[in-house]
Amino acid sequence: MNSGALETAAGKHPGNILIVDDVVETGEYFAEELRRYFEHVDTSSPERAEYLIGRGNFDALVTDLRFVGSRIDNGIELAQRLNGHCPPIVVLTASVSGKTLATITSQAIHTDGTPLVRGAMK
Repeated sequence: MNSGALETAAGKHPGNILIVDDVVETGEYFAEELRRYFEHVDTSSPERAEYLIGRGNFDALVTDLRFVGSRIDNGIELAQRLNGHCPPIVVLTASVSGKTLATITSQAIHTDGTPLVRGAMK
């Protein structure tokens, strides 16, 4: 399929993207950048994301790895709480230790049990 066929007349992809971050300014920054390429980009707190994804039709979820001051600890936990109703996920982090990456990798699974993360980039 021609990738141009996926674009609207304005040259943007018609996808619905949800950005989840506990820091409002960070979420808005990513939203502003993605709005250059996608028609619909929304931002959310971790708590509200569960509700929005349950009610919305999102094609992708872009989430921070760690949430500070939230009842949901991280983006992986958010995905697990969505019980298979989760769109494809992009997880962002500023830095990560080897131990944290190993923990993420061991927790990151599809609902069918296959790993989302197969290895780390070197």
